[in-house]
Amino acid sequence: MNNERLLRCLRAHPDLFGDDDERSRRETRLILRCKARLMPEWNARSEHVRLEADRRFWFRTL
Repeated sequence: MNNERLLRCLRAHPDLFGDDDERSRRETRLILRCKARLMPEWNARSEHVRLEADRRFWFRTL
C-alpha cells in the first residue's frame, strides 16, 4: 500500500480525523514521522527476505 492511499484511508476514519484540519495535519505529520523511522528497518528486513528467497531458489536449481 502506498503512502497516499494509507493516508486517505486513515483520514477517512472519523475517530482519527474529524473536521479539525489542524489536528488532521498533526496526525499526518505523526504518521509520516513514524514511517520515516521504520523505513530503514523495513528495507533491511525486505532485503533479508529477498536474499533468503534467492538462496533457496538457487539451491532448488542444483
